[in-house]
This record gives sequence, C-alpha cells and structure tokens, in this order.
Amino acid sequence: MSAVERRCERGRQWLAIAFLLLLAGGDCCAAMSAAPEPGTVFRDCADCPEMVVVPAGSFTMGAPDAEADRQSWDGPVVRVKIARPFAMGRYEVTRAEFAKFMAATRRRIPDNCRVFDGKWQAVEGYSWARPNFRQDDQHPVVCVDWYDALAYVEWLNTRGTHRYYLPSEAEFEYANRAGSDGPFPFGGSRHDVCRFANVADRQMKSRWPTVDAHDCDDGYVHTAPVGSFAANRFGLYDTFGNVWEWVFDCWSFDHKARSTDGSPLVSGEQCHMRVIKGAGYESIAKYARAGSRGRDDIPDTRIAVIGFRVAASLDTASSPAAPPPAVRRTTLLISDLKRSLAFYESLGLTRWYDKSSTRSSATGVIGSQDLPLGATPNEGRIVILKGNDPRVGMVGLLAYDRPKLPDRRSGKVTLGRGDVILMIEVADIDAVVAALDAAGFKPLRPPYAFTVPGADGGTLTGRRAFVRDPDDHLIELSEPAR
Repeated sequence: MSAVERRCERGRQWLAIAFLLLLAGGDCCAAMSAAPEPGTVFRDCADCPEMVVVPAGSFTMGAPDAEADRQSWDGPVVRVKIARPFAMGRYEVTRAEFAKFMAATRRRIPDNCRVFDGKWQAVEGYSWARPNFRQDDQHPVVCVDWYDALAYVEWLNTRGTHRYYLPSEAEFEYANRAGSDGPFPFGGSRHDVCRFANVADRQMKSRWPTVDAHDCDDGYVHTAPVGSFAANRFGLYDTFGNVWEWVFDCWSFDHKARSTDGSPLVSGEQCHMRVIKGAGYESIAKYARAGSRGRDDIPDTRIAVIGFRVAASLDTASSPAAPPPAVRRTTLLISDLKRSLAFYESLGLTRWYDKSSTRSSATGVIGSQDLPLGATPNEGRIVILKGNDPRVGMVGLLAYDRPKLPDRRSGKVTLGRGDVILMIEVADIDAVVAALDAAGFKPLRPPYAFTVPGADGGTLTGRRAFVRDPDDHLIELSEPAR
C-alpha cells in the first residue's frame, strides 16, 4: 500500500469513528470524561457550600434488634444500594452561608425559635440570627424549619452548576456511616463519642444537672464551629453530632416502607412530620447512634439544635436516588375560611392540617412568615390543603383576628390582591372548572391550550384557566399534557 493509500485509509477510519460518535449522540465523548473521584472537594460558586463526592455503594440501614438503646422506629434493618456517586455538603450549612441566602431572597423567618434553658420552649426574639447562645459565622445555622432548608436549596439551584437537593434519609445515613456498620460511625463505643462529636457532655450537665449526658467532655455546651472534629472516611464533617439535620423524607414509625435504592419516602400518613438525622449537641447516648432517627412537625418547627446540609447530583441522568421536586407552600390571608375551603376543595385539594394558634402558644402562629403582606397576627387558624400526591404544592389558608391590612401597591385596605399568583396542577381541568362554576366561581377565561419552553430545551404543553378565589387571589389552573 502506497503512502497516499495509507493516508486515505486512515482518513476513512477517522471518518467512520466520527460518524459513530454522531450516531451515539456524543455518548462516547461523555464516557471519556471521567467522573470525579470519591473524596473530591468542589464549590460551584463563591456563595455555594463546599461539596464532597461520595462513592456509590451498599449499606445496612437502621439498627438491628440487639443494638443497645435501639428505638422501635430505628428498624427493621434494610439493605440499601446507592447506585451512583453523589455529592454531600462537606459541612453543615453555616450561618454565613445562610445569611447570604437570606440577604439575596429577603425571606422572612419569625423570631420564635424553640431554645433550651433546662427545658425546650419557644421564646419570642430568638431566631437563626440570634439563638440563645453565642455563635459566629462558622457555626451551623439553627432555628430553621424544613421549608427554610428547601428554600435555600432552591436558591442554590439558581447559582450553582449542579442540581442541589435535601438528601434522603438513606443518603444521609450512608454518608454518615461511611462504611461502618456498628452503632457509631467512628467505631468504638459510646465512651469514645466526645473525641469524635459534639454531644451532651459533662459541660452541659454542669449547667443543667438534670440532663442525662455522656460522661466525657467534647469542649462545647452548644454548637461548635463546623469542622471542629475529625472528618469521617468520606471526608464529611459533623454528620454525627453538633446539630440534627433535616432530610427530605416523610416520617414513618419503622423502615418497612423503605425503598432499597436510597430514594426518599414521600408518601404516608406522617408527611406532616419530616425526618431529622445525625444527633446534636444535646443528644444523649440513646440518640447518638448512626441508626438513630428523629422527627419534627412541619411547617414552622424551628429549634436551636436543628440545621441541615445539602446534597447534589453529579450527572444529568435520571437517578433512582434523586428526590422528587421540592414541596412548595403558599400561605394566603383570607377573610371567610368556610367559603375559601369550599373553593379550594373544589379544586381537588384535601384538608391536611387544621390548627388554631395564639401568639402566646408554644408554636406561635403557623405560617405567619409567609403572609403576602407580612402580617404578625396575635391569634388565628390555619388550614393546610394538599393534593393526593405529596409532591403537589400545599396551600395554607390563614384567618386571623385583624384581617384588614393596607395593600403595598395601592394603599387600599385589601386582602392582598395582586400579591399572590398561585398555580395549582389538576388532572382534569374541565371537571375542576365545572365544579368551580357550580360553586359560584366563574373562570376569568375558559380552559385553553398553551405551549411554553421547557427547562430541557423542549416545550411543555397543556391547558390552563384562570380564576380568582373568594379573596381575589389569582389562581392559575394547569393541566399538563400526559
């Protein structure tokens, strides 16, 4: 074969390779791009938290029957497989990181955090920016509820290049254990715990003698700056101790409904409570275990020992461990609760939470921080409604003792007209519009087809209609194409 023929043959080979790459849609090139190694640390932006790559793997979740101090809800044990690597916050989200989010979004969080002073109680004036103990910017943020954590995640997704989310309970326990399978992620026994974590210790007991504490000293009564103790084998700090951490999962009283792929539990009768993991500075031996799990009510459970950290996906492929879209909540100020309930129940939403509250009560007025006009009522009643799917957005209806407030735009005394546009996804828009019509609510426009750009570069299609609720809030009804 001559030199010219060899060059032509090589050219034909390269053309064939290029053609195969085009047919593969670039998959070959993607395969040549190595995934980040476990333990790799990265930060997407100046305001984003440091993240650590956690390897794929399998582990036994929960506590076996014979484990000391095991609670009934810590089992039965389940073998879980984390099929893909993911990233986890290297540290708990700090006050400094949370403060940047608060400044950027102007989110309002009420000053009624539950703090510990011999007993847990809600106290006016205490918040994430001012708990009842001293913190600096490198301490983990506390006094945040589950929705505050979700809002922070949503903000990160407008700034970072990865998809951020609250970790599932399985992902958190897998990352916390980091390959260990005993009661304590550091190995050893409870007598060693103060060397590895900030938990209830002698210092706490000296201040509050009735506290059941570990017989050791970790150097802190309340929170410690993040990273004060050694990292675990995955390179993560404070997954054990310091503060309890919100995860995405609904609470359940056992692991019987647990998925084996690491995905979060998003259904059940206990979704008004969400799981917290990891133990905190007040945790006694019973709760300072890798398989231990706690829970608190949502919304508006803000406690000076609960914070969170974030997780992130490392690829764009669908992952069985990826949590569903974040639950969104809107609280609407309404004047006639009975009539408003008739309206929203006509949309197919069902009553999920119903509570009266006063400013002097332990929980404060639920949902007051999300009022469109920033009201701080003295007493009221909130009803939260949701769809049959727990991922559907929740609607809070708040009736309280001083319902008339000046509108921010017009100065007129109204109930927030124009301040809220609420989108509710429905399965059958014609049936919903017919039910509203029968209840006396005429749509502003009959259902019509729409097409809008999608986040993936495609298009979203469906049908929509608009209607006003009894207090003039604008409601967009949307039936996406199936």
